[in-house]
Amino acid sequence: MLYLPIDGDEGQFVYQAQQVLDGKIPLKETLSYTPLFTYLEALFVKVFGYNVLSGRILTVTMNTLAVVFTYAIAKELYNKKVGLISAFIYALSPAALIYNTVGNYREVAFPLEALGILALVLALKNERPIYFALFGAIIGFATWVYRASAIFLLTVPFLLLYVNHFRIRDSIKKYAFVIVGAMVTFVPIFLYFAYNSSLEWVNLIWGFGGGKGSVTDYLSSQAVTGSAVSPVSILYERVIFLGEYLNFISRVAYVVTFQWVYVIIPSLIFLVLVLKGKIKERRHLLLSTSCLLAILFVVVLSRGEMLPPRGPWGTTPSAWIYETTFFMSFLFMIPIALTVAIDSNETEKHLRFADALILFWITSIVMVLLSFYRAHVFYFDHIASPLAIATAIALCTILDFQGRTSTFIKKKSLRRLSRLSLDIAGRNFLRLVLLALLIISSLNTAFMFASTSVGERAVTREMAAAIGGYIQRHTSVDDEIFTGNVIFAVYANRKNILDISSPWPLLHPLNPFPYDPYGVAASAEDVLEELEKGKARYVTLEDYTVSILNSHPILDHFISTHYTVETTIYDVPILKWMGTAQTGENLLSNGDFKSESYGWTLTNALYNNVTTAYSHSGNASLQVTRENIEHSVFSELISVEANTTYLVGGWIKYLCGNSSFKIAGEFLDENKSHMAYVADWNKWVYAGFPSNWTYVYNLITTSSSVSFVSVIIGVEAETKVLFDDITFSRVINWLK
Repeated sequence: MLYLPIDGDEGQFVYQAQQVLDGKIPLKETLSYTPLFTYLEALFVKVFGYNVLSGRILTVTMNTLAVVFTYAIAKELYNKKVGLISAFIYALSPAALIYNTVGNYREVAFPLEALGILALVLALKNERPIYFALFGAIIGFATWVYRASAIFLLTVPFLLLYVNHFRIRDSIKKYAFVIVGAMVTFVPIFLYFAYNSSLEWVNLIWGFGGGKGSVTDYLSSQAVTGSAVSPVSILYERVIFLGEYLNFISRVAYVVTFQWVYVIIPSLIFLVLVLKGKIKERRHLLLSTSCLLAILFVVVLSRGEMLPPRGPWGTTPSAWIYETTFFMSFLFMIPIALTVAIDSNETEKHLRFADALILFWITSIVMVLLSFYRAHVFYFDHIASPLAIATAIALCTILDFQGRTSTFIKKKSLRRLSRLSLDIAGRNFLRLVLLALLIISSLNTAFMFASTSVGERAVTREMAAAIGGYIQRHTSVDDEIFTGNVIFAVYANRKNILDISSPWPLLHPLNPFPYDPYGVAASAEDVLEELEKGKARYVTLEDYTVSILNSHPILDHFISTHYTVETTIYDVPILKWMGTAQTGENLLSNGDFKSESYGWTLTNALYNNVTTAYSHSGNASLQVTRENIEHSVFSELISVEANTTYLVGGWIKYLCGNSSFKIAGEFLDENKSHMAYVADWNKWVYAGFPSNWTYVYNLITTSSSVSFVSVIIGVEAETKVLFDDITFSRVINWLK
């Protein structure tokens, strides 16, 4: 917990918790999609301080309780032995440990779901309405921590029908208590947030309103902000993009199988044991088959390749030794596990609905994970508790050597005892091999996690402390910074620009929240306006910030012209605010084209000419057109100083086309020989294709061998652009 790297969202959650302590309301003044979790996190931040450790103490506390809940569920359904083994597996599972130490809302919701399942077990066991209502109340509460928890309210009717032998009336009565309990906790919380903002806004970004981050958005990659997407359209999308969707699922499934194989294989044994006992009855066959398909999806789809090193999926490729060990053990375990399962019988006494409830639990989670259009690998921590119980049942069966031996002796005559002993020894040997392979797989996973960086946890605590500490020492408490990873703002104890806690909307080229009555999601234009005021003293150029700048060239341009690299810490450039450039006299002659083309070289007068039909100021401008070949315009040579920064800029207006333009510079040496082009095409993307006069500029810095500069004007294919009031000036000061 203390030394593991930091998850990409941990800083965001701690930052939002502090915003709540400062009086802000989630879903209105801070972009939190897990509002109840934010309040819980705020409580721990209040007690343990404004740091990542506070969030981790919350999740570790909840998952310690989850160990207790897992034990209690298994004990109630089966016996104390199964309960202890289940709790042991959950507590020491390598994958569970690596994910349960993340300060994340999912790791708080899962224990709440386990508590709800415990209430459901007591309800089915004691047939008391209060427990059914308690189950609903816990799940209703958990939904405000993690919306996917609501799946249990949708799937529990099927479990009730099965347990009640398909007596619809009794099932509806019990389900009514579940719904009443859910409404008792869900509705007041919903009304609180709707009252403090609006019903429309809460539905748009949290419910089924179609906004980014809404439930609809997670179900469909084609969700349109502000418009709901129907289940029919989501299903249509799945069919149309079936190949792409299955490929994505298979790639995620491969990693999930890799990380959880030591509980997936025993769970298959548990499933086969259930199938063997129920296959003669149609309804049992239907239930078992559907559960088989749900659990086996990780095996059937494990044909997918290893995920590439992309953070959004929460994983990076591991070393070949771990891959090889996984494949070899996996290939051996599948046939051995099926052989052991087919040759065994359930040995643990249990409640009649115990197996069905475990399958209901697993199936519900698998359903919600498969419904996501883009599920992360670590979402599957959701399934750890029921898989631990299924694994405990399988281990009890595998370890039942004595029971198996006595069964064989009773069934066979003494004269076959010798042959029987060999048979038993062979079967027990397979069980020992399977146990050994399971242990090897769990150790392989543990060592893999210890030596492989996880994409979502790319920032170490040392890195965050070093960057945050540097910024804190060089700023005042009133200064802001601009970072895409809010963990640096937390460690610096400084506000992110515009107090942005969730920078992910800025990753979209277009504003994902055009309807934002509360200003909770800052747009690129909002950020630019704040940057222009010089509020952000530092910019951290880590991966998230770079992605934001790639999405918004207007921000990229401003930062590249107003910030300079002051230092680099852990390979992250730290940019310091320089200010606004104050320039000297204009060194370029006839930049307003009042003297027509004097001082300029027009490579083709048919396409490049001075026109009096348009102008920004004065009575003329330069019209540059390109059809199939480039026709650039060159200024006369300008004598410049070495190692000096100059500003080149001017006013542009598009007449037609949507290709790029340039107001570039050509560096020449003392012999007037070409050296390099600077501020070329890619430097002007931020300007777009304005139909009105727009000022654009860039900064260029000469090297020690540059003696002359020529300003170059040009456009790309099938585009006509006007240029006027072109300037080339030396930067003499920075106004801060």
